[in-house]
Amino acid sequence: MSKIFEQGAFSRYSKRSLENATSPILEHSQFSAKTTVFISHRHDDLEDLQGVLGFLEDEYKVKVYIDSKDSSMPITTSAETAINLKDRIRECDRFILLATNGAIESKWCN
Repeated sequence: MSKIFEQGAFSRYSKRSLENATSPILEHSQFSAKTTVFISHRHDDLEDLQGVLGFLEDEYKVKVYIDSKDSSMPITTSAETAINLKDRIRECDRFILLATNGAIESKWCN
């Protein structure tokens, strides 16, 4: 099922801190009941991302992974970054693209 939401649709959930979305996949195990979600996004869209993260955690009780908050990612974007991102996507149960205009134009989101 796919849905399209207008920008700002999740603003009432944006009280959530992104710091808790560092690496839930590392905490996820076969004994955990929480679904993990990788959110592909443009790093300039943190305000929208914060609302989506809050919405998913509040309404669906999932654990969201955000690469920009993962301290194990390389500081400088490189081929290693791409490999790590692909690994994180595979480790998560679900994948969501936060398809803002900026994300659609981003080579990393594509």
